[in-house]
Amino acid sequence: MLGGLRSLESLLDEAFADSSIQPHYADGRCSIPVQLPNGRAQTVRIEIDGDAETGEEIVRVFSVCGPASDCYYERALHLNAAISHGAIGIETVDGGPHFVMVNAYPRATCDSHEIRTSVVEIAKHSDQVEHLLTGEDRF
Repeated sequence: MLGGLRSLESLLDEAFADSSIQPHYADGRCSIPVQLPNGRAQTVRIEIDGDAETGEEIVRVFSVCGPASDCYYERALHLNAAISHGAIGIETVDGGPHFVMVNAYPRATCDSHEIRTSVVEIAKHSDQVEHLLTGEDRF
């Protein structure tokens, strides 16, 4: 624990203790391959990041959905209104713009239940967006 906060690994170990989901750690980040009921898979990533405005540490849960194209921007915004956990955004991945599904929690109050729920929901929704946009199962 640093300054009273549990490590990311500790939170994730608790979140997935009774699950087949196995987090993989490297360089302070975590990637979690999630097998979905439809036979597809989605990798969810978790990292601790700083909020640029408040300086507060944020637990960021996200997954890449696929390459971003302006012809899908309006549809992505409409999907945001229907998603229970997270939101669709655009980030640079491998040098190009990609849609990502992201959720964030203040590290000080984040618990293992929130992380587990978010990982499962982000995996499900980001895979649906990936399938809708590309028909592929790459991420």
